[in-house]
Formats: sequence, C-alpha cells, structure tokens
Amino acid sequence: MRGKKKAGMVLGIGILAAGAACTWFWMKGNTKGQDKVFVSSLAALQSMEGSGTGNRYAGVVETQDVWELPFQEEKKVAEWFVEEGQEVEQGTVLFRYETGKTEENLAQAQLDLDTISNDKKNLNQQLAALDQAKKEATKEEQVSYDIEILNIQSGLKAKELEEINKAAEIAAFQTAIADASVSSPMGGVVKDINQTGEEKGADGTPAPLISVVGTGGLRVKGRINELNVAQISLDTPVLIRSRADANAIWKGNISGIDGNSPSISGGDGGDSGQGSTWYPFYVKLENGEGLMLGQHVYVEPDLGQDERKEGLWLDAYLIGEPDGSAYVWTDRDGSLEKREIRLGQYDPARDQYLVAEGLALTDWVTYPEEELREGMETIKSHSMEMGVQTLAGEDGISHPTDAHEQGATPDEAEEGETV
Repeated sequence: MRGKKKAGMVLGIGILAAGAACTWFWMKGNTKGQDKVFVSSLAALQSMEGSGTGNRYAGVVETQDVWELPFQEEKKVAEWFVEEGQEVEQGTVLFRYETGKTEENLAQAQLDLDTISNDKKNLNQQLAALDQAKKEATKEEQVSYDIEILNIQSGLKAKELEEINKAAEIAAFQTAIADASVSSPMGGVVKDINQTGEEKGADGTPAPLISVVGTGGLRVKGRINELNVAQISLDTPVLIRSRADANAIWKGNISGIDGNSPSISGGDGGDSGQGSTWYPFYVKLENGEGLMLGQHVYVEPDLGQDERKEGLWLDAYLIGEPDGSAYVWTDRDGSLEKREIRLGQYDPARDQYLVAEGLALTDWVTYPEEELREGMETIKSHSMEMGVQTLAGEDGISHPTDAHEQGATPDEAEEGETV
C-alpha cells in the first residue's frame, strides 16, 4: 500500500513538473509573441527619394558680388554722401575721409625732407673741403683726413636713406588726401554702413565700414560644421532646395569655402555641432531664376536623388542577402512575413536595387534584423520608424531596439544643423 502511495506521489510530482515546463515554454513563446515590429510604407519611402540621401546644410540666397571696405579706426569719415538701401552706380562717391590731420602730417614731412636735403648739402660741402685739404696735406696728415672723410660719407649715406623713407611717407600722405573721397567700384545697393565701428563681426572685430551688394546674378551662401567640412570641395555639384516647396530645386556647384572666417555656434537649439566651429561656403548657380534675395534654402550634395527613375528602387539596407536569395520583411495583415523578391539593376551611386518582382508601393517593410521571425505583430508607422519594439521594461516604458528610430528626419532639423 505504501508502495502504491509512493508511486502515486512520484507520478503526481512528474505531472506537476511537466505542467510547469509546458507553462514556462508557453509563457516564453507568448512573451516573444508580444514583441512588435514597426514597418514603413514603401510609397512614403519612395516619396522621400527626392529629398536627398546625404547631409543637408542651411543656406541663404545673396547677390553674386559683394564689395566691403574694412573699418579703420585711425581714419575718420568727414562726410557721407549715401545711406543704407540707396542704389548706386559704379563711380558714385560714397563718403569722404577727414584729411586735416593728414594735411598737417604732410606739411611737417615736407619740412623734414627740406631739412634732410640741407643736411646732405652741408655734408657734401664738408666732404669736398676735406678732399681738397687732404691733397695739400703730408702723408702723415692724410691718415686723419681719411678717417674724417669716412665718417662724413657714412653720415651722408644715412641721410640718403632717411631722405628715401621721408619721400615715401610724403607719397603716402598725398595718396591718402587724393583718395579721401571713396567711390563705389560697382553698381548695386548700399547694404550696411558702420559709422562708429560698434557693429562687430563673428570674430569680434569691427564689421566693414560700408558694404555694397551688386545687382547682378545670385549665389547661395551656406555654412558647414567643422566635422563635415571635409565632405565638400570646390566644384562639388549640389542641389538647392526650397524650404517651402520640396519640389522647387536649383542646381549649382561649390565655388568657394572660406576657412578664414569661422564662427562659433551652439548648434542653434540642437545637439548637432554644439559649441563647434562653422565655416561659410558658396554655391554658384546654374540658373537662379525663381530665387529671391535673402531666401532661406537647403543645400545638399547632388547624388542623383532628384533624377526620377522608372520602377521601384529599394535601398540596399532594406534587403536581406541582396547577392543571393534576396528577401524583405513585409507586413501581411498585421503580421510579419519574410518575402522573397527578384532584383534587377543595381545603382551604386545611391546603393539601391531595382525590384523586378515581389514588391509593390502598397507594401510596408522594415529592416532585416536577426531577431525577426514570421508571425510577429507589426505596427504601421507613419513617421518612418522601423525595427523591433521590445516589451515594456521595469520602468513601464517600451524601448525601440533599432538605432534608426533615434534620428531626426530632415524636416525636424533646426536651421544651421546638418541633417
């Protein structure tokens, strides 16, 4: 009897253990089943095709020609003949410097030059007298005459050098007086006048005394962070994109990168480039028709993203085994499906494949990750999120596992940020 009871107890324990094991495996499988996967619309991804795949920089439209005259503290303006916003022609007199002090310096310099000339005359007379006395002296006396002659010749050379320097000084004063009236070297509009020097540039030095912007063609002035400046170079082709209308696009090339005029910025509200250095660069436009002076735009490298191509082109990072049995992870009625596709042409410039068969613009896709498996629940994201959404942790917050979900979209970037 005791044996039967013992056997029954062992059997009961075995049943309970088996039940616990089944429960554990069911809970484990059910827990995994609670993982969700963000998927994005192929149609939406395709619509972003023309918005650029590389870095994007803030820019502003300005005139092609800008003339600036540096502010000089030692030179004071006596009279202005123009004002800000006034249109001027080439040769228009803009202002006149004060010349009173310069004229005084010129007069004194001319007196100094006369004195130097008289000193030279006296030295030459002394030299002639010594030469004559030497001829009449004995050999013993001629030695002392030679020493005196050498001293006078040395003094004469010093006076000649002094005369040259004083003549150059006089010429500079005369030029300053002649150039007291400053004229515009080109036609345009007076943009800024810095009469007192209180206006400062990015480096803390006084801003230009006067700036005239030409009325000719337009160009785009952008700025790039020190971390990205190596990504552009002279003649790099770029696209200029309107901020208001993404379909309004102009083309151009980098015409200059100004490494001598850096500015320090905190990133304009974003973390990107915080406390780092920014450099201005310039874009020569192929055709600026439709752009307005002062218009804010985006500048991005021209990687061919604006060229619409026939067919469905998919980024390589969305394709699993593109060199073998290519597949993508797609949504099928709320569940994840691993779907085989047939690829066509490859575009190395954009790292994209033409999908010949297996996908349509109505499909929703996600990144090919190791933890994905068929049947996982999918969530359609209208903000381009993709990747696995894990279960809530101890803090009660669900944490996306894919780094791509952490990045801002181009439209979310602040002005001046690289996006």
